[in-house]
Amino acid sequence: MNPRLHRISTVVFAATTAAISATRAHAATDDDVSLALIDPEPASAASQAHDQPDPQTTPSADLSLPSAAETPPPQSIKLPPKFGEEKYWWWGFDTGLVSSDDATDFDVSINFDYFLREGFEFRCGLRGWYFNQDGDDAGGINPHLGFRWHFILDQDSQAYSVYADFGIGLLATTDDVPAPGTSFNFTPRLGVGATFALGDSGARFDIGVGWHHISNASSFGTDDNPARDGIALYLGVMLPL
Repeated sequence: MNPRLHRISTVVFAATTAAISATRAHAATDDDVSLALIDPEPASAASQAHDQPDPQTTPSADLSLPSAAETPPPQSIKLPPKFGEEKYWWWGFDTGLVSSDDATDFDVSINFDYFLREGFEFRCGLRGWYFNQDGDDAGGINPHLGFRWHFILDQDSQAYSVYADFGIGLLATTDDVPAPGTSFNFTPRLGVGATFALGDSGARFDIGVGWHHISNASSFGTDDNPARDGIALYLGVMLPL
């Protein structure tokens, strides 16, 4: 081979080899940089443990529901009894006027009522009287008892009732009633009336009219028993006890 050509080929081969080597080194450097960007070195175990919250010190929301024992019971509301319902007590007061030929009598009474059966009522009480009569006026006290039958009773709406009333009492007075008579008498009565509901509290308005009699039943002889009959009108209020 021509020595000159041999030298030229040797130089070209060396240059080509150097270029190939440089290209490979540059490609390896680029791969390392790409890997570092894509998958950086993971943090140390100590750093990861430091970043994790401590379950013993970190507060957590309590999402548990209260147990049945912790739930307070609902408050019960006590409703008044139905009027006329069996085995219930009521109380109240009334005031009245009794008109007769020779007198006008006024009274005030406190009453206690117990329903023996639905619509059937036992009543007892104490009545105070003022007798404006011919002769000397008098005052008196009158324990009494009786019965009422509410033969019309609206149990659904409790709006009203209609009743028949009968009873008797003992009357002691400061002077003879009627005059002339005695200071001790009996007071039978008979009448009809009605009650009406006053709101939702159980209170009721009571109104009635009837026959009222004062007599000693001839206990001290027929000459000392003039007796007296009158028409009674009364108004009152009844309340659950």
